[in-house]
Amino acid sequence: MVEAIPDRLSAGTSGYVVLKIRNDGPEDGTKASVKLTQSGSSAVIPTDSTAFVGNFRSGDIITSRFKISASKDAADQVYPVDVSVTYTNRAGEIVTSRSESVGIPFSSKISFSVTSATPQVAAGSHDTIAITYRNNGKTTVHETQSRITPHGGVTAEGTVAYLGEIRPGETATALYEVAVSGETAPGTYTFDSKLRFRDALGNSQESDTVPVTVQVLPAKAGTIAGIPTTILVAGLILVVLAAGIGYMAYLRKTKPQ
Repeated sequence: MVEAIPDRLSAGTSGYVVLKIRNDGPEDGTKASVKLTQSGSSAVIPTDSTAFVGNFRSGDIITSRFKISASKDAADQVYPVDVSVTYTNRAGEIVTSRSESVGIPFSSKISFSVTSATPQVAAGSHDTIAITYRNNGKTTVHETQSRITPHGGVTAEGTVAYLGEIRPGETATALYEVAVSGETAPGTYTFDSKLRFRDALGNSQESDTVPVTVQVLPAKAGTIAGIPTTILVAGLILVVLAAGIGYMAYLRKTKPQ
């Protein structure tokens, strides 16, 4: 009989599983060792394969602790791992028991998504954008940091934001300082972002790329005394035209007949 008590693990991480094994046979064993092996192409990969337990009497229960890891493509399901016991019987022969499979539950790789509205930044401006990330996984992430990689005419003065702890289904907001050149064409731009965090066991992980969209607006017109310069220029042109027309009319009136 085998009972497995694993850490809560997700794809691409490592942790420990405690095995409780009872000797259901009529024979006592000495110099016993518990062996943990990968079951076929299972996503569970033993890091520690053998644990020495010594005497293993009939009816006894022994406990062994093994380090295991999960492949990066592990999904939300239970994966098998094989357990066997090697011991010396009363005749002095080395015997290996039949393998027994136990299930280890794993969660898929923790993913994130952006839930905030698309920020808007005008060409030729410098601004702060707020990006809200949601933890789509089943476990809490710790010491989370996000990093953004702008493209094109958009640059970032602060590319890293500290988000801290994010529980499953909860969100955290990152603030990035961005600058948009005046030559950047208006439109929607997609940037790359990634989140680095630690899981419950302290494993450092990095998320897949999380797209971040930013809308670049046309450059804002300048102002003088609060009046847009485009209006001032148009007004100045009208004044000049009016003055020119008035002057021509004056010349016609004063010209000798």
